[in-house]
Amino acid sequence: MQKRFSALAFVLLIMLSFSSCTGIESNKIMHNVIVQAAGLDYENGKYLLTLQYLDLTRAASKSEGASGVLTKTANARGNTIKKAFSEAERVVFDRLFLGQIKLIVINSSLLENKREELCTFLLENREIRENALICTGSKSAKSIIENPERGDRVPAESVCRQLLISEKKNYCRVFTVNDYINTVSQNKKPPLPVIEAKKEYCRVLRR
Repeated sequence: MQKRFSALAFVLLIMLSFSSCTGIESNKIMHNVIVQAAGLDYENGKYLLTLQYLDLTRAASKSEGASGVLTKTANARGNTIKKAFSEAERVVFDRLFLGQIKLIVINSSLLENKREELCTFLLENREIRENALICTGSKSAKSIIENPERGDRVPAESVCRQLLISEKKNYCRVFTVNDYINTVSQNKKPPLPVIEAKKEYCRVLRR
């Protein structure tokens, strides 16, 4: 019972730490799929969206206890980024709450050819936080989002920590959603940090 309470308390702490929501807005969070990270690949003329989201059922499970991974992943496709997110809601059978996203990963093909489309989506979506981190994968964004990060409770948090540590070591520059929008709006290609997926963890490549 104590482990189950600790896991649920951890989820609640995540939600409070990354949101100033109260009242009606807080209630909205509790009744939606809380997305922690999103990955976007572009292949065969369609966007492939990979989501990492909190699994509150797993947090309360006796078998997972206080140390288990508290997230699941889901995939969806669409002709546009918006349609891919809409399809994801059908996959998870609930509305997506994007106000808790910590990390957005895009693949190199999208960064080269579709960065304006992503910029438009981010500008139009009012839930995604401006200080969410954004990076690119050395291969696919899907491989980053689905990586278990050695069993970290919320794998996206581990990747975010690595990005911030790497910036302090001058390995890369950390980009937020706001940084990305500002750079693309100036018709420039943002020099996003690059993440490589290993078997059980991700690492930041030095630029």
